[in-house]
Amino acid sequence: MNHIIASIYWIVLFVLQGGYIAHLFSGNVERVNAACSVGSHFIVNNLFHFAFVMLFVRSYFGWAELFIILNFINLTSLYFRHPGYAKFIHTPVVSGPLAWTFVAIYWNGAIMVPHPDTLVARIFG
Repeated sequence: MNHIIASIYWIVLFVLQGGYIAHLFSGNVERVNAACSVGSHFIVNNLFHFAFVMLFVRSYFGWAELFIILNFINLTSLYFRHPGYAKFIHTPVVSGPLAWTFVAIYWNGAIMVPHPDTLVARIFG
């Protein structure tokens, strides 16, 4: 994974998430309600992502994979339950984290398998 592209992705995602947080304090009731309705999934996403990172950096790849799959389930349910929200809510809370979670499942899955030359590693990788 190219670190420059990854850095740009994370910077853009965090800036967009700042815009999402601004929607929570908007004077428009519809924006506040839309932002609040995805808030619980956003919090769970952050907790699962924190658990994934803590386990990943300590080389507990199996447990990290479990948390990233749980996060994938959380974000996929959010994606299908709230598809019609404004782009400034949908992109930073749903689409951006879901894209990263999808990449992280494959990335961690490839690292998780102990012998990279075997058939199992090639299937997971």
